[in-house]
Amino acid sequence: MGFTGFPTTAFGDVTDVWTSTNQPVELGQVFLYKTTGGLWSLLKYCEATDGWFKGDCLIHDPAKNDPANLEIAPTTAGGLPLFRGIAAATVASGSRGWVYVGGYCPDASMPSLHASGQPMRMSATTAGKLSSAVINASAACTATLLLHPVAISLDAQTGASTTPSFGSCVIYGVYL
Repeated sequence: MGFTGFPTTAFGDVTDVWTSTNQPVELGQVFLYKTTGGLWSLLKYCEATDGWFKGDCLIHDPAKNDPANLEIAPTTAGGLPLFRGIAAATVASGSRGWVYVGGYCPDASMPSLHASGQPMRMSATTAGKLSSAVINASAACTATLLLHPVAISLDAQTGASTTPSFGSCVIYGVYL
């Protein structure tokens, strides 16, 4: 389904976005979006249970019986398969906004040091962030080391480890 008005909303709280058939966008609807550079993203219109910052990793709010209600991924979600997307903009608690749920994501909150092509997972040390998921021949998924990559980084970051970082990535498919 195509829609109009999306690029002008700055990915924030949207109450006046309409589909190409002049119907209002409903909570939980998913759209395919093509950037000016020709990259494709899947975006979902969701509600922020606790408010999000642009780039935050999000999970389904278990207190709500609606997969369109998302919250910032806590550190306890670390390597678990709970990932639902990355916030496209800062959205206040109880407001609605766009979430990248598949394909290209230009602004994911990532660690300051990572390589291009690095598998990424939800962080077990910083809520709402991605962290490197080192996967090699000696890596094993155990009860204490859960490996559940959710994205692949598209650019390298070499900043100081204390510097917040945003990077682009490709999101694997998620449960919608």
